[in-house]
Amino acid sequence: MVPPRAFAGSRARSAERGASLIELIIVVSILGILLMAAIPNISERIRNAQIRTAAESLQAGLLRARNEAITKNASVRFSLVTTLGEDCARSATATNYVVSFDDPAGQCDTDAGKLSEAPRIFVKASGKDGSAAAALQATQADTTTAADQVVYTALGRLDTTVTGQIRRIEVSAATNPSAFRRYRIEISPVGGVRICEPTITSTTDPRRCLT
Repeated sequence: MVPPRAFAGSRARSAERGASLIELIIVVSILGILLMAAIPNISERIRNAQIRTAAESLQAGLLRARNEAITKNASVRFSLVTTLGEDCARSATATNYVVSFDDPAGQCDTDAGKLSEAPRIFVKASGKDGSAAAALQATQADTTTAADQVVYTALGRLDTTVTGQIRRIEVSAATNPSAFRRYRIEISPVGGVRICEPTITSTTDPRRCLT
């Protein structure tokens, strides 16, 4: 007959051994499966966040232009530009922007804040800053004709003497846009700027687009 103490010692040694190799393999395999299942969802969230960042950056630039126009009591423009170098040109699909007194085309390399030198830039932002995954399309009020700038008056309203101004900017993923969230920036004649989601149709949802 085996003494009780022998049984107790055997159980203690078994507990000290911990998990077996097979058990560890099973746990690692399960964790790997769960991780692989979560990766697509994580990637989608990251891409959606990048697109939202692009929309918010554009909104901030438009609001900055409007505020500077009111503060400086002068016309200030927001321009979408192809690059931030001396070869820049205005473009309805560009992801970079410049807020300035004058037309920045061909002069985007001027330092921001140097208001004594044309085009007297207040701020400029690169589309690569956290939003390289986004693509833009800016249009006029008819929503089909391309536009590349907004000019604010000293009252913070759109300058009616300037034709072909941006009234809407579509922001979506640069690749496979239908797989990710889309945003729209709406600019009203009185200068208001809001971000909305064109896929939302409920009239009670504040994220719904108005145009």
